[in-house]
Amino acid sequence: MQLTKQNYGLPENEQFRVPDEVLQHMRQALPRGAALEAEWQARFAAYRAAHPDKAKEFQAALAGELPPDWDENIPQFPASAGSVATRIASGKVLNAIAAKVPWLMGGSADLSPSTKTLLEGSGYFQKDAYGERNMAWGVREHAK
Repeated sequence: MQLTKQNYGLPENEQFRVPDEVLQHMRQALPRGAALEAEWQARFAAYRAAHPDKAKEFQAALAGELPPDWDENIPQFPASAGSVATRIASGKVLNAIAAKVPWLMGGSADLSPSTKTLLEGSGYFQKDAYGERNMAWGVREHAK
C-alpha cells in the first residue's frame, strides 16, 4: 500500500484521502440532487392530494410500518391436525398477511407452483401491469 501511495504521489501516512478534484466533482451532484428532490416532493404532494389513501400506504411501506391487525387471521397449524408441508404452510401464511398488507409482494423463479410463494388473485408485476403483486425471478435470481 505504501509503495502504491508513493507511486501516485499521495501522502503515505493518510489512511483515507479524497483529492480536491474528486471532491469538487462530486459536490456538483448536490444542486442537481436538491432540484430532483424538490421535483419529487412537488409531484408527491400532488399525488397525495389526489390519492390520499394510496399516498398514506406508500409512506407506511417506505417507513416499514404495518397496518393495524396485519397479523390477524394468520393460519395456525397445530400438530394435532396432522402434518403440513412447510411450503404449503408458508404460502397460506404469506397470502393471509398479503390480504392485510397491500404492498407485500410474492414471487419466485419458475418454481412458484411448488414453493407456494405467489399471492393469490394477482398476476405478475411487469411492464403495463404495475398493480400486480408477484415478481417473476429468472436464472440466478435476476428480476425480469
